[in-house]
Amino acid sequence: MIISFRATGEGHISSIVFHTGVIDRNGALSFEQTGHYVDEPEVVKRHTYDKALIETKLREMGVEGEIVRAVMQPLKETFIYGELLGSALEVLARPSLSEEERRDVDHIVWVADSHYRIEFSRDTHISERVIFPPYLIRNEEALRMHVSYVLPMMTERLSTMLPIPLTTDIRFSRR
Repeated sequence: MIISFRATGEGHISSIVFHTGVIDRNGALSFEQTGHYVDEPEVVKRHTYDKALIETKLREMGVEGEIVRAVMQPLKETFIYGELLGSALEVLARPSLSEEERRDVDHIVWVADSHYRIEFSRDTHISERVIFPPYLIRNEEALRMHVSYVLPMMTERLSTMLPIPLTTDIRFSRR
């Protein structure tokens, strides 16, 4: 079986970690040894966006008005991430934008950034895979800090709740 855990630490930054185990015929649960490395997923933004859905989500967030129209109007009914970014950058290049309008553009890009796919290397064990928040994936220094401090602490806490010890020797590996 594969079990996912929400790993949290300092600053309440959450990640999703995985462990494998076996339930025997008597119902006893045993976890397999965890890996010693953490594999960073590749973020794939080859997503096709639906203009109406993005605009609906923005309205739900209270982000609407002229700036949203300025960014969204040049786009077709379906578009890709690069097209949205290009439109957003054109609007951000306007010298007369207020801070609030700049935040609205940031919110538009944030909605698009929230839709992505991740891919792990096929040669990593499931226990070496960690799904980090999107901003950690883009910020290598924050990612290294999360791997160095948060994951070992989470593993240590988790090992007190499970019937077998889990390793705390976790190293960052970029493949």
